[in-house]
Parts: sequence; structure tokens; C-alpha cells
Amino acid sequence: MVEYKLVPFYIAPYQQAIRYAYLADEKFEKEVGVYIYGQRTIRLLDFTVTMTENTKTAHKSIVNYLQNEDDEWHIIGSDWVFYPSYEEEYDDAYLSKNLLTEWDKVPEGDWYGTVQYWDHWLIGEQWTP
Repeated sequence: MVEYKLVPFYIAPYQQAIRYAYLADEKFEKEVGVYIYGQRTIRLLDFTVTMTENTKTAHKSIVNYLQNEDDEWHIIGSDWVFYPSYEEEYDDAYLSKNLLTEWDKVPEGDWYGTVQYWDHWLIGEQWTP
């Protein structure tokens, strides 16, 4: 299944994130770091294509066939079914575009895009294993 979506405008006046980093150097001394930042994002005309793939599978037991030789062991059309656990959904990076970028009409100025308000990097204590 293919789903096409056009988002005419996306405005996030404030986004905050906390990122955790686990760093190790060549001496295997480890550092734990925390990165905190706040930003805002404004985007226009985002076009995304979402693909959903699924696999048809058939389940037949060879053991049951060997135990009862009178049954025929073959797979017919009704044995093939879609299983939800095999379903995979992803955004197609090749077909998903920002239409303003494609048309070379990106707005000028500080108001468009992602602007970081503030950020702070915290580094914890070092320790050896």
C-alpha cells in the first residue's frame, strides 16, 4: 500500500529535547553526557510517501503430513495469507521531498526552517570498568 501525504505547513513554536550519550575513548574510559536543547521549526509544503509492505506466508506442517500419509501435502491459494506481524511501514526517502526545495523557492530569512533557541551540553564523571 502506498500513502501520499502533503503537509501544507508545519509549525512547531517550541521543541525541547534531551539526548543521552555514552562515550568511550581508546583507554576504555567512559563518559556519560547529556545534551539539552530547545528549538523551533517552520516548514512549508512537505510531501511524503509512506510505503506499507507485507508478506504472504503459508503454514503447512511436514510433521503432520508424515504422521498421516493419506493427506495430500500441497499448498493451495487459500493457504497464503497476510500476517500483521510481517507488516513493515517506512517513508520513502527518494520520493518524499520538500516541494519548495525542489522548485528552488526556499523562503529567505530567519523565520523559515529550524532555529535553535538554546543548547547546553553536560558531561558526567569519568570512570574505568
